[in-house]
Amino acid sequence: MKKESGINYLILVVLPFASVGLELLLAFGAEPVLYGGAISQWTDMQNIMRGIIVAVTWGIGHFFTKDVLTGIVTVISGLAFGSVYLLANRDIRKTYLLLFIMFVL
Repeated sequence: MKKESGINYLILVVLPFASVGLELLLAFGAEPVLYGGAISQWTDMQNIMRGIIVAVTWGIGHFFTKDVLTGIVTVISGLAFGSVYLLANRDIRKTYLLLFIMFVL
């Protein structure tokens, strides 16, 4: 069994915040420049692309803190959760119920 050192715990604490920071930089820095406007003015396709970018950044965070398979599963889960949100016609009550059922199952 491999003995964990202090640096491993530090990495586990820092990398999720780095992933969130990367997501914020993309959402409020790069994406408005790329798409030319505020997030509230985006088309449906631009919102879908943002959802894909968010799922990939979640996967990157898990890839570095866990392993490759966990990162891939996280990307797929993020895409599934975003799809459920769109299929529920962006109704937050329906979405929370469906996401709860997905998490429990």
